Amino acid sequence: MAFYQKIPCVPRVSVREKHSEAFCRSISTKARMGWFWRAVAEWGIAGVLMSACVPAAATLSPSGSASPVPSPTLFSTATARPSPTAVPPATPTAAPTEGIRQVSPTPSSPPEIFPLDVPLPPQANRVIAPNYRFAASMNGAREIHHGVEFENPIGTPVLAAAGGTVVFAGEDSGGELAPWPNFYGQAVVIEHHPAGWEQPLFTLYAHLSEVRVVEGETVQAGEVVGAVGMSGSADGPHLHFEVRAGENAYANSRNPELWLTPQEGCGSLAGRLAAPSGQGIPALAVTLLPLDSESPPIYLQTYEAGEALSTESLRENLAIWNLPAGRYQVEFVAGGLHRLEVAIRPGERTFFSWPQETSP
Repeated sequence: MAFYQKIPCVPRVSVREKHSEAFCRSISTKARMGWFWRAVAEWGIAGVLMSACVPAAATLSPSGSASPVPSPTLFSTATARPSPTAVPPATPTAAPTEGIRQVSPTPSSPPEIFPLDVPLPPQANRVIAPNYRFAASMNGAREIHHGVEFENPIGTPVLAAAGGTVVFAGEDSGGELAPWPNFYGQAVVIEHHPAGWEQPLFTLYAHLSEVRVVEGETVQAGEVVGAVGMSGSADGPHLHFEVRAGENAYANSRNPELWLTPQEGCGSLAGRLAAPSGQGIPALAVTLLPLDSESPPIYLQTYEAGEALSTESLRENLAIWNLPAGRYQVEFVAGGLHRLEVAIRPGERTFFSWPQETSP
């Protein structure tokens, strides 16, 4: 089955010539009216290619800035639950840029930047579902997503993403893990203490068909902790994978794509796109175009939850893991069409921000 194909870093095929300034403007405008998810469906292959491989850090010029990767030890402690509906996009009045702004790579990311492994075996589908990414709501059709999804058949082994202690194992019948009872169904939560981190990190594995560990048990990275299912609120078999920073609380969920270890030859990208007021722009359509290969564009969106689920250190509102190394053009419309160029390096995270701001 396709679910068990291991997808490597692969070369890409050119469609950049189709993406003129007018076309890019059309993409971003239509995305605000719900076209974004249909575009993802149409370009599903782009999501697959993208997730095959993603991190590096950087420094932007006048229209955008990138900075060295900050320490991953500081987290937001906000407790407010994000709105279950899509946040309307902001419309900042920044003038459009001219040409492409360059982003220079920064020093290599330290090992503790990526403390987590993919929680599935190599023969399973390890591609994150592109149509329901972190902090998205499928255009208001679902709750703001607090994790990512790996679609796999029922029974596929689920592995511990890192060594740690099991702090929850069983049925989420009392609403211990979310504001609603049985939201996650059968689930496992593991507490980790990565080297160099001041606060713990928790990983949550939800909608399982079976749980194979007990509370208090110590597990190693790669150890089987359960099996893929569709328990709780799931509407199809998949693993819901969630990362919680500092505390095992629903409001402490953060983007798993920030911390998953990229495959060989791949890195990750994180960014912050803000309005002139300094507030992050929610639900902003972003197109990522490979410049060193001829492959389809990748369609992304800034967090619909605003900054409620951003890390305190990065204040990011966009992140993507497992991108093949190379140069990419980031395009979005915010008071005009803007283009930034970023570089992805193997085993590193690239961070960029727009407009120019002080490093986080």
